[in-house]
Amino acid sequence: MPGLAIGIINGAPPPEFQIDRFIVALAGEVDALKIDPSDWTVNAVFIVPGRISRPDFIGVRSGKFDRFRERLMVQVAVPGEPFDGWEAMAEFVTDSLEAATREADEFFRLEGLNVDLGPAWEEIDALRRELKRAPRWAVDLAGSTDDLLPPTARAIIERFEAERAEQAPLRARLRLRSTDAGGRHFPILNAQNADFWLGVTDAAGRRVYESAVVYLEDEERLEPGAAGMVRLSPINADRWRGVGVGAVIEMCELSHVVGDATITEFRVGAGGSTA
Repeated sequence: MPGLAIGIINGAPPPEFQIDRFIVALAGEVDALKIDPSDWTVNAVFIVPGRISRPDFIGVRSGKFDRFRERLMVQVAVPGEPFDGWEAMAEFVTDSLEAATREADEFFRLEGLNVDLGPAWEEIDALRRELKRAPRWAVDLAGSTDDLLPPTARAIIERFEAERAEQAPLRARLRLRSTDAGGRHFPILNAQNADFWLGVTDAAGRRVYESAVVYLEDEERLEPGAAGMVRLSPINADRWRGVGVGAVIEMCELSHVVGDATITEFRVGAGGSTA
């Protein structure tokens, strides 16, 4: 009976993220449960953020739908921070598979289709049982330094990021809130995407957030509660017009403020049309 399939869109995260390798390994475990790995109803595609791309949503959302074969792709947004060990990765992935299956169940219901998702739930239960036994492939992941990207591809990305950091139009002092003060539980890594509130709200009075790549000047990571100099490369430079020297902008995750950046320098024309 059709069940789950697991896919990944790899945005080229740094090797220490490890979640991309975990998802690839777990996808193999799911395929091993089937007589025919191409036989599925719900395809959960995990979008892993990194230097090339990142998800533009949070949680899960419906994707491509094949009515004839009664198949649905459900996209899963992976958080932009490392997980604390393989157990945390396992919990996130299995919880996400459940969320994707619930999303598919509701989608099929609204489409007027009576699709049996029992096999998908059985496969999730089997994965949870397997992970409770602490399989060697998952436990050994913590010590793995393998990179899924070929060395030539990684070198191209790193060269691109170095050029992008050099051209970043905004320089700022970024101060992260401590974990005890409601800040992040994980550090900010170099070349990580982040959302900022520039003081703009929509017609309903809700905050509008803008994204930028954060390049750390002195370290490869900035711990919660610490401060350091960074360069900001806006994803959409036009929306950062008017952000000048002395401006203080909030760094946010969802609606939660996790830090603030004080702009100390901007270069007209660098990295786009920001001024």
